[in-house]
Amino acid sequence: MTDAIKPAGKKATHAEIEERVTVVYTLLIRGASREEILRHGSETWSLTTRQVEDYLSRATQRLKALAAYVREEEIGRARAQLHDLYGKNMKVQDYKAALQVRKDLSELLGLYAPKTEKHEHSGPNGGPVLLLAGRLEPDVEELRRRLLAEAEAAEGGSDADPAPPETD
Repeated sequence: MTDAIKPAGKKATHAEIEERVTVVYTLLIRGASREEILRHGSETWSLTTRQVEDYLSRATQRLKALAAYVREEEIGRARAQLHDLYGKNMKVQDYKAALQVRKDLSELLGLYAPKTEKHEHSGPNGGPVLLLAGRLEPDVEELRRRLLAEAEAAEGGSDADPAPPETD
């Protein structure tokens, strides 16, 4: 790496620019923040914010290019790598690792049944959920009688408690 500070006004060579973009790219993939990268460019190469932002933009473009992949090629590459690993593990008789590689390959190829999630709900103390706490269609006469009894009790007209609802 070239850390030499150039005299003011002298442009960086193409090789220096590529090296700096690579450094910024490495900082990005290692999790450096924008501010950390700007500070690094200023302290290491005596660059302005605008110059470092240009390198940051170029490094970000590299990341975007890496993200653009062809699915078939990546699946092919992954298959080839897994087959290679499987063969190497079998050669050294590491059957546990070979089995894991085989599972990974089978999952990649979609050979397993789709994974489903089962959600169960339960009531108090793990018991069944009570869906109906009463009747769906209450007896209208029963409701009228109870309301009248409660109204009379509230006015002091009757001390009797309303009758409990009938159960089926």
